[in-house]
Amino acid sequence: MSEAMDRAVLGDQAKAAWDQFINPYVSLIKADYMDKLIDLSSRPLDERARQGITNLSIALRVSEMFEGQLRKAIADGEAAKKEIGRASAIANMSPEARRYAGY
Repeated sequence: MSEAMDRAVLGDQAKAAWDQFINPYVSLIKADYMDKLIDLSSRPLDERARQGITNLSIALRVSEMFEGQLRKAIADGEAAKKEIGRASAIANMSPEARRYAGY
């Protein structure tokens, strides 16, 4: 299998996993973290609250990074599909059309 095909397959798998399993749970987790962060922020600021705010901020950042990496994999898969389509279109061109198009 070519590199572009591998990327397309990985992108499809990432999208399926994202749509079916990950997005619903990540959204719930992030909403829960935000609720807890808001709750902690509205209390008097003691050491325990500060530590909780720090921990929740880190957890939100990690979930954002995770989501970003998965979105990059999905976008890379879409780009690979376009590359495959473009290569297929070029392969189906006549020699004259390829020469005219600069391939």
